[in-house]
Amino acid sequence: MIAAIGVGLLHAASQLPGLHRVVLCVLALRGLAISVTRLLPRGAVRAERGLSSVIVLRGIASAAFFGAEVFIPLLLSREYGLQALWAGAVLMIGSFVWSYSPWYQGHTRRQWSRTQLLQTGMSLMALGIFVSTAVAASMMFSTPTWATHVVIVASLVSWTLTGLGMGLVSPRARSS
Repeated sequence: MIAAIGVGLLHAASQLPGLHRVVLCVLALRGLAISVTRLLPRGAVRAERGLSSVIVLRGIASAAFFGAEVFIPLLLSREYGLQALWAGAVLMIGSFVWSYSPWYQGHTRRQWSRTQLLQTGMSLMALGIFVSTAVAASMMFSTPTWATHVVIVASLVSWTLTGLGMGLVSPRARSS
């Protein structure tokens, strides 16, 4: 219940101006910090070996992936005038690659260690999210007519990398 109240306070804080925002954020973050120790298994805050580190890794990967995924269609449709169909196509390609990469892992003869797959997957996700963010930030102030095409291509490439990374991480992040 404390976690739910904390999240609600964070949302409310985003709607308020000035000092009220700061006060609500501090209260919300304090409540979330208290609830984390009760909701997560022992050692998760320190990412100790075993189940704790798996939960932390999956949480970080999911938060990064879905946090970035929320803004891609919004950016493409609102800022660059793309139809929802084309803005969603970027996400579709990322989802396809995400589902294809675990299948490929199971059907290839190349044997990668679990550590290699996790490191490669997280690196690809970080690179893809960074490229998406960098392109969006660089085009924010100047939008010539050719910029829309650059953003679309960069979004396709970066989200393909991010989906590939998530596909490498998700089946390998387990405690055994």
